[in-house]
Amino acid sequence: MRCDKSLVILFGLAISQGCSHSGRDSDTSSAAATPPLVFDSVLLHRSNCLGTCPVYDVEVYGDGRVLYSGESFVAVTGSREGKIPPSSVDFIRRSLEQIDFLNLRDSYAHERDGCKVVAQEYPTAEITFRRFPIVKHIVYYYGCMGSPNADHVAWIARTIDDVAGSSVWVGWPQY
Repeated sequence: MRCDKSLVILFGLAISQGCSHSGRDSDTSSAAATPPLVFDSVLLHRSNCLGTCPVYDVEVYGDGRVLYSGESFVAVTGSREGKIPPSSVDFIRRSLEQIDFLNLRDSYAHERDGCKVVAQEYPTAEITFRRFPIVKHIVYYYGCMGSPNADHVAWIARTIDDVAGSSVWVGWPQY
């Protein structure tokens, strides 16, 4: 769905603009001191639900390679490989920076994670960021409602899907 991808990109740009302006003149020295959030790979795993939720992995590498592995309830089962341009890899990198991915909770799945309500029978998205020696893994259960920052995790999962072009292999509708 081209509309969904456009909305994700517009939302990402809105976050970028909203988070980059602090209401005062920008301080280029602090921006230069913060290294970019470069990654070796970012893996998105989507798990099943009680219904027909697609189960697959899509992994984006820093060089633009995209590896997909479809398991069930997807248009294409098995492994596929693709490639995205450096600007798309950079978009994922900037999106991860904007939501401060490395400082988010490791889990948004239970009441102890801050979920005000935990509905049953929803799928889970797991995102694993790798940059040697750092590995950051976040579990997001779509039934977790009302937890601060959970919407950022859902958004980055959609962003990875959209930028990686997973819909070619998964099919639509998507999350």
